[in-house]
Amino acid sequence: MTCKLILNRFFLGVWSLSRIITPGKVMMRGDALFKAVSQTDLIYEEVVQVEDAGQVISEASRSYIYRIIGETEITILFNDGPDKGKLFHHLSFKQENDCLVAKSSHQCIDDIYDSAYVLDGDRMFVTHDVTGPHKDYTSETIYNKCSN
Repeated sequence: MTCKLILNRFFLGVWSLSRIITPGKVMMRGDALFKAVSQTDLIYEEVVQVEDAGQVISEASRSYIYRIIGETEITILFNDGPDKGKLFHHLSFKQENDCLVAKSSHQCIDDIYDSAYVLDGDRMFVTHDVTGPHKDYTSETIYNKCSN
């Protein structure tokens, strides 16, 4: 599997997602869609139900722009909220065993998001370790591809 093939075709389509936020064990379940809007830009949109102690407490959504740069790099930009258009992550993927892996950090005011992205077949794993004076949690998301 080459990076070029993965980055040009890997993301497109519908994904189911399951996310756990710790501490607290807040769960989020829902769907994400990656759709091409240009040769290099994909729009990511997710809609999830937020569960706490097994009870659905709300629905949430988020959108990003995934901009493919060359064969191994992606820039992720916020596509909603007050940070729309601002950089979230720049990822440079490297082959590790049968997976592609990238790590990045993002500073949000005084808090730091240290993140890892792992692309593995029809699955993707994204972990954000968030630390600082205002936030202290880990978000782990598992994506399973449903369709192209």
